[in-house]
Amino acid sequence: MKSDPGNEEYNYGLAVAAYSIDKYSHASLAFERVLAINPGNDWARMELGRAHLASGQEELARTYFEEVL
Repeated sequence: MKSDPGNEEYNYGLAVAAYSIDKYSHASLAFERVLAINPGNDWARMELGRAHLASGQEELARTYFEEVL
């Protein structure tokens, strides 16, 4: 990660790993980095919504889900 912080795949993997251990804020930040690198990544946008939903931010999650739809 340190050698290539702008790598979309590394950031996505970090986000998925963070989500899997209930570190939703870390997952959100990593998914946001993915979207900064590739704004067209709807899968990351959906997962970002899911991370917000898991952390209790329903309205923010809804925003991301609606963007994907």
